[in-house]
Amino acid sequence: MMKCFPLFLMLFTAAAWAGLRPMTELELEKMVRGSRQPQPNEVGCSYWGVAGFNRWNWNAFKNDPQSERAVTVSNEKGLNFKGTHGLGSLTLPADWPQADAVGSGIRCSLYGYGIFDLARPRLSDRLFAAIAEPNRRPSHKWRGVRTAPRIKKNQ
Repeated sequence: MMKCFPLFLMLFTAAAWAGLRPMTELELEKMVRGSRQPQPNEVGCSYWGVAGFNRWNWNAFKNDPQSERAVTVSNEKGLNFKGTHGLGSLTLPADWPQADAVGSGIRCSLYGYGIFDLARPRLSDRLFAAIAEPNRRPSHKWRGVRTAPRIKKNQ
């Protein structure tokens, strides 16, 4: 019988191997909002045209998966994230969320299920930003990113 690992852990491990790192929730907001000012209950497509945040996704019906897992600023583990890139191995850097998912959270949550009744995901939503959810969920998307290198100025 195969051991079933949490999906986020498999994705984080693949990112570490590929030399990527998890996205922070602040980067997620910048990716979607761009230079626009924050708005209450904000809904809208990505300023930069990033996949998964186009007009179709944002105007989706209730219960259509649309949430992103990012490194959170809502707990100590997330605040201690240094943005370390993976080193080409399957070992997660120490500052990344580990198997318990502490340090990651869910942003752009979609409600439906009778508890909350919001029609669409909202970028401004932080209700689950500190929830450590290591289980597989089709609604929890994840992105590996790379920090842009600093450009050295000629003297």
